[in-house]
Amino acid sequence: MARITARPAIMAICLLVVGCAPTYKAPPMHEQTAKTASTGKVKVDAYLFNARLRRDGKPTSFRLELLQTDSAVVLGGRGYLGRGALKGRMTADSLEIYFPATNEYLYESVADMVVSSFCPGRMQGLNLMRLLRRLPQASDFNVDATLERDDSDRKRPRFSLSWPDCPWRLQLAYNRQKTSWRLQEIRFDDGEKTSFTAKRRSFKEQTAVTRKRLKPAVPVDAVRVSP
Repeated sequence: MARITARPAIMAICLLVVGCAPTYKAPPMHEQTAKTASTGKVKVDAYLFNARLRRDGKPTSFRLELLQTDSAVVLGGRGYLGRGALKGRMTADSLEIYFPATNEYLYESVADMVVSSFCPGRMQGLNLMRLLRRLPQASDFNVDATLERDDSDRKRPRFSLSWPDCPWRLQLAYNRQKTSWRLQEIRFDDGEKTSFTAKRRSFKEQTAVTRKRLKPAVPVDAVRVSP
């Protein structure tokens, strides 16, 4: 089974982020200082997805873990048969992902990634941190976006997002967890050679994890790549 490397996976990661101008850019993970305590535990919402990335006809399957706090989402991915596939951290305005297989990392402001996209500006307002915890609304996206809702299964509402003059298509499905709706499935297709799907395998609300898990580090010799 193919390993996940930086360049093929960047589109799948970029589709999850918000397209707003950054107000603060957090330092890269390998520049974090000892001032950030790594002891003790904190409460997070923990999601585990079965994910599949297809690019140029080549599929790659992996498990994608998301640990959500009030200010960030920590990402971790692992191939079923291989070494660690990726790890990283996303805030409202920046994203950093490290790919151990190639010792490469992506570190960009969200605004820069949106500008460099094939359909520039189309992901304006799309914020995984927000959409993980509640149903999407038309006001979450730019005025050009079309959001369609399917309530044929009331226990599992589905949403389709599209843009004019852009082949991208994004589908989101939710189910109820205690008192709130939670993201259950993501489907993305760029209309050409890249698609990404993720189906939630498990969910734990306000589970305790060590602070160290929320501060994934990038080796100092890692090579930076761009989307």
